Amino acid sequence: MLMLQGHAGPVTSVCYSPRGDRLASTGLDGTLRCWDRATARSLAVIRDNDGPLRCAEFSPDGRRLAAAGDDAMLRIYDAATMQLLDTCSGSYWPLSSIAWSPQADRITAGSSDRVHGSTVVVWRTRGLRKIGSLSIGHYEIHGLVFTPNGRRIAIASGMPALVLWSSSELPFTELDELPSHAFHVHALEENTSPQLIRLLQRNAVRSVSASPNRQRLATADGNEVLLWEWRTGRVTGRLSDHRETVTAVEFAWSGELLASAAADGAVCIWHESSQRLIAKFDWELGALTDVAFSPDGQTAAAAAGCEILMWDLDD
Repeated sequence: MLMLQGHAGPVTSVCYSPRGDRLASTGLDGTLRCWDRATARSLAVIRDNDGPLRCAEFSPDGRRLAAAGDDAMLRIYDAATMQLLDTCSGSYWPLSSIAWSPQADRITAGSSDRVHGSTVVVWRTRGLRKIGSLSIGHYEIHGLVFTPNGRRIAIASGMPALVLWSSSELPFTELDELPSHAFHVHALEENTSPQLIRLLQRNAVRSVSASPNRQRLATADGNEVLLWEWRTGRVTGRLSDHRETVTAVEFAWSGELLASAAADGAVCIWHESSQRLIAKFDWELGALTDVAFSPDGQTAAAAAGCEILMWDLDD
């Protein structure tokens, strides 16, 4: 077990590089940090922004690292040198989530503002050319992920529904707000390509992750994790072992393992296909804000307060 300390404010996100040798983190102290996985040593501390940072994500090829936060600017760095490559304004409001497409040819960011309305924006990464935006009403955006085929963006928000958006077919639009008491599933039809699909659940979608080599999405639904077939909209499983609200879910790159972190400080490791709980960790750090798997599935990291804990799963 290794403790990564350096942030002067709560850590907001953690993510591993595709090679698995580094971990990136963002915090309310306004810093983007890179860490050595083996030694927990700080490799770089970047502050090019004005205000807290909320999210960071490596590109699938590992060459770039994107970060964003409260100054509404999307920044892309060379992952090897941490030199700033490009920047653009994503919105007038803070950016809370970002995601790369599987081919790294597009990047999306979510701007959360409960007063003026939240927006998801999509750019072509070449030249950071804006190609689409979606308004989802007055819901905070908690997470974004592209489906494995890259055709849709799954949006986790304060809405009690996972939104699947086909941004290439509907460049600029708005999504009607849903009644908070609704609970049913809008199934996808095999021979259609709908532009907006809403998969409703009981609670706000606090987090979403896509299985890289399967057709599954995982969402946080209260103190449970839901598994979805994203092509059909069918719920295939409910994973229940947390006592409090699940705050983050993350598939391992192999697609076999799924981690879920909760407000009670517990991390559960699940076998995705059998839906079996294979390990549970509680490091008594308090509420967890994010969780991440190393690409080889052997190491996990979780953020709580100003600290990041990294451990081998066989500990």
